[in-house]
Amino acid sequence: MKTSMDNLKTLIENLGEDWKTKLDAYLKNESVELDHKCKDCIEDLLQSCMEEIKDNQVSHLQKVEKKIDNDLLYKNLKKYIDDALWVFYAFAPLRALGAVNSQEACEIMEQVFNCAVLRFHPNIMQEYEKYHFDNGNSFADFLNAQDGICSYMIEKNMHYDEMKSFVYMQTRLPKELCKKLVDMVDKNFNELRMNYIIEKLNSLCEFMDR
Repeated sequence: MKTSMDNLKTLIENLGEDWKTKLDAYLKNESVELDHKCKDCIEDLLQSCMEEIKDNQVSHLQKVEKKIDNDLLYKNLKKYIDDALWVFYAFAPLRALGAVNSQEACEIMEQVFNCAVLRFHPNIMQEYEKYHFDNGNSFADFLNAQDGICSYMIEKNMHYDEMKSFVYMQTRLPKELCKKLVDMVDKNFNELRMNYIIEKLNSLCEFMDR
């Protein structure tokens, strides 16, 4: 896979002299005329930046920042990437715990799965310290991230091996934790699918009642 710096050079070649203006407009979701090739160049840059953050390859991003040579543009780029990586960041506490105590991390993942994904326990939000989270906000992000990942795998009807790859790519959890989450989804697949269908039907009914 090309580095973010490689992709930035390709982007500059294809977007031309005003590449900074076009990139900034894209990041802000402003109207800008770009053909498919130019859009692909931007997406390739963003994707490579995200993968390098997940793999803790900070030196590559430092080169990108130096090449951009514009504090505001780089700030917008970093914000766009950070927003896109919210799931990865939400799993940070569990990732850190898994690196030192895989068994406890697996137990926490199972408890949260049972109380927030498979079923709903109304008091779980108040128990964030029990699950090694610093505050309620970070725990809420984790709950939403885990639920979102599980819902996506159910929606796409993913194969077991594809689920393992997907969870790892999104979270960079240790492989044992990825397998733990996928095993729980696989074991409860039919019930989760029914929950997903009911949720979608409820949303549709609410929309029609407006």
